[in-house]
Amino acid sequence: MIFVTIGASEFQFNRMLRWVDRTIQELAAPRETVFFQIGRSDYLPESGDYSDYIDSPGMEKRIREADCVICHAGVGTILISLINGKKPIVIPRRKEYAETVDNHQVTFAKHLGANNLVVYPRSDRDLKDAIIAPPASLSPDRSLTSFDQSRGRLVRYLTGWVKSGDQDIRST
Repeated sequence: MIFVTIGASEFQFNRMLRWVDRTIQELAAPRETVFFQIGRSDYLPESGDYSDYIDSPGMEKRIREADCVICHAGVGTILISLINGKKPIVIPRRKEYAETVDNHQVTFAKHLGANNLVVYPRSDRDLKDAIIAPPASLSPDRSLTSFDQSRGRLVRYLTGWVKSGDQDIRST
């Protein structure tokens, strides 16, 4: 199953939904194997079923059952994916498209992609390839196996990254 989620933001993310929907249609994935969580977006996907929002247990269940998770670069969604051993395909929201207030998701996606924790597609070909051959589950040493344990690891990881000064959301 392909699970696509844009999270619970008050902002639309039509750009991601259109891109993923078009790509899935080109791949001719069976409609019953695709599900979108579309939030406040007004774009309605044609390649699968969809819902505005999903509660936390439902979100975790869909991520756990998915062969392929495609999501915004939200920390919560990525964390749930990693906890469940999934390496998500991440498409960050961008300020210039009125999808968020700044480009923090771009910075976050680039960093996690560079550290091989997520797939960050930059082109149609990248996205198509990632859907055709979904990212392998994380190796046991990279997987986050419990929320309490992973929350501490993620906080330490992100704290170190922020202290390193490697990010600048204004110019990303």
